[in-house]
Amino acid sequence: MATTINRPETEFTPHEYTLKGEKLYGISTVSHVGGAEDDFGVGSAWGFRIGYEGAWDVIAKRLESDFGEPLPPTKDALREALKDAKLTPWDTRDEAAERGTWVHDVLEELAQHGDVPDLDRYVNPVRGHVLSILRWYTIYQPLFVATEVQVTSEAHHFAGRYDIRCLMKASQLVPLFDKHTSPQAERIRTLAELDDKALSLVDLKTSKKVIPTKHFVQLSGYDLAGVEMGFDPTDAQFILLSHEDGSPATLAASWSQPGDFLAYLEALKVMRRIKDEDPENRLKRNHEDWLIALLKANPKGLRSRDLVDDPKLDGMTSKEIGSMFGSLARRDLAAKGKYGLWLPGRRLARA
Repeated sequence: MATTINRPETEFTPHEYTLKGEKLYGISTVSHVGGAEDDFGVGSAWGFRIGYEGAWDVIAKRLESDFGEPLPPTKDALREALKDAKLTPWDTRDEAAERGTWVHDVLEELAQHGDVPDLDRYVNPVRGHVLSILRWYTIYQPLFVATEVQVTSEAHHFAGRYDIRCLMKASQLVPLFDKHTSPQAERIRTLAELDDKALSLVDLKTSKKVIPTKHFVQLSGYDLAGVEMGFDPTDAQFILLSHEDGSPATLAASWSQPGDFLAYLEALKVMRRIKDEDPENRLKRNHEDWLIALLKANPKGLRSRDLVDDPKLDGMTSKEIGSMFGSLARRDLAAKGKYGLWLPGRRLARA
């Protein structure tokens, strides 16, 4: 008898998940509670590298210019030149996100239709990541069960989306669990002895490395929500890490358990409660809510300088108001228009 799958009517958008009007915790957001030590070291080194490489590019291009463009006279001018040239860490992050979207689409086409992409359609670094995925596919020959799986936990109020449920030969997976003592490792070894396949949860990453305290806990959340909905629990969960050089994507086996994810979720709730009760944060939210209300009432746009005397903004300067509009813009609630105008962003326009 087939198991009935309960599919809560969750609204999935790139930025948030909602169920019956309630905003849910995102699984990837919860997982960021972990990995702080790894993230800080990697993020700092990465940001520093992007900064000095960008500065070198800006200066080198100006020195080589036929028009004899002057070098940026101050640190602030150099910062603006980097922003204009789209050479900041934030620009690089956005490029990485776009690259990840391309690679995810290729994996989805491969899984759903068996379509092998024409590598000539892609330029590096995307081409390298696509080739990396294809080489992994050739080695493991997974039998795809589902792709782009959306899961929701009504019991714990979180949701997310992962890439693949598939079957892989357990005997091929055993080496990935060398020295593991987790329940996943025991199941894989047992299935290998039976010459059986393992039901696997796989999530694709195009980052430089796997961070277990973040990525593995994320996998636990996906499986936990799936089981609550009625899906069979997977035998093991993996991060599929593609590589820019085209070498076979790495299949990294998780040892995290569902309880780990729930612990992260509770920690995030505590962190948010402490943050929400900060008087300065409450005041900031009030100001943001008022700016959103003003944008809704003035869809043709607002200027920061015209709001300086608004009593509900408690004496904020034009620069502070502009900075807050910028923060809303990063969440798609506002958008920068012409002539210094701020307009309703995409999320606000859809609301």
